[in-house]
Amino acid sequence: MTDIASLIAERKKEGYEVWIAGGATSDQLAALESALGISLPPSYATFLSIYGALGLGDRFVSGILGNDALDQSGGSVLGDTLEFQRHNEFPRGFVVINKHEDGAFCLDTNHQSQEREYAVVNFEFGSIQHATPVSLSFHDWLVGFYLYGDDTPVSLNTSLERTRER
Repeated sequence: MTDIASLIAERKKEGYEVWIAGGATSDQLAALESALGISLPPSYATFLSIYGALGLGDRFVSGILGNDALDQSGGSVLGDTLEFQRHNEFPRGFVVINKHEDGAFCLDTNHQSQEREYAVVNFEFGSIQHATPVSLSFHDWLVGFYLYGDDTPVSLNTSLERTRER
């Protein structure tokens, strides 16, 4: 598994501004699971416990802010998910992990892998592209898209290739 801390350090060396919210406690992870009505996948739970939330340049990974899982402000996973749930076309079982100008990258909690991970999908209003995952897990999305510094999401095949390289 790729070391997230090393990739963050590489991005800092490249001149990216990095913001880290600070890790969340196990009590806060449990509170978030209860509020969302899901079990967090292991890779996202680990991310939340170490980083809480992450900003890299002008992109942010929604998470737990100030060790308060019930915070509903922008940038919190609960707040961002609730914001999208107000729209009728936002699918049930999607959890927002990164908002973008056309929608959001989401964990699709409707389908869990044997490793208890959820695929990441790109939800855009007026589109059905979220039917095809962009990554098989939060960790692979974080590494393959977010931390590699790509401006656009990598394809699932590229994400799988990068996973095999590790």
